[in-house]
Amino acid sequence: MTYYLVLGEVSAKRKLDFVKLDFLERVMLLRNAIYDKKKYTFSSKSIDENDLILWKVDIPFDVENDKLTMLDERFDTINIERDLEGKEMLPGDEISKYLNFDKPPSSIHILVQPPQPATTGKRRHEDSDSDEEIGTRKKINERRKP
Repeated sequence: MTYYLVLGEVSAKRKLDFVKLDFLERVMLLRNAIYDKKKYTFSSKSIDENDLILWKVDIPFDVENDKLTMLDERFDTINIERDLEGKEMLPGDEISKYLNFDKPPSSIHILVQPPQPATTGKRRHEDSDSDEEIGTRKKINERRKP
């Protein structure tokens, strides 16, 4: 049994889940199994299975620790590789490249990173041109007219 958590699901201890796996299978099958278990969560956000990134981590959940706190409080600013010492699990690799039978029993072993939410592409209000800048541009354009 391997424990996993979807990044952004708070509280980490309450949202923790597990998946049974064969260590000789490919990571893409593990990703598929996790997607199937969380299909309502992912489909409601229009997340495609292939957009999920799996990370090998070792985060104890039976004792309070900085990594667990980060998952609850700063999940949107975490650098998984640096802050959580994560290693990206590539879909075509065997699971055994990242996980083995002697993994710690009370740890999150896999962190699932969904894609970032799409933005509208609109500029924030404070980034928009001020009335003064717009007026200056109009004056310059009027002067250029023959």
